[in-house]
Amino acid sequence: MILVVLCSFIFNAPVNVQRKLVMHDFMLPKLIYWPSLLLAMVLISYWALF
Repeated sequence: MILVVLCSFIFNAPVNVQRKLVMHDFMLPKLIYWPSLLLAMVLISYWALF
């Protein structure tokens, strides 16, 4: 969730800041979203059940 907030701030930043911070149309957050979400769910489930 923090990553989504950071991406929205970067997306609304001035154009010269965007060029320095954004690479390949926010590809990294798109690639990391599902693996990080699933890892968090597994860790929370493991912690809650064991």
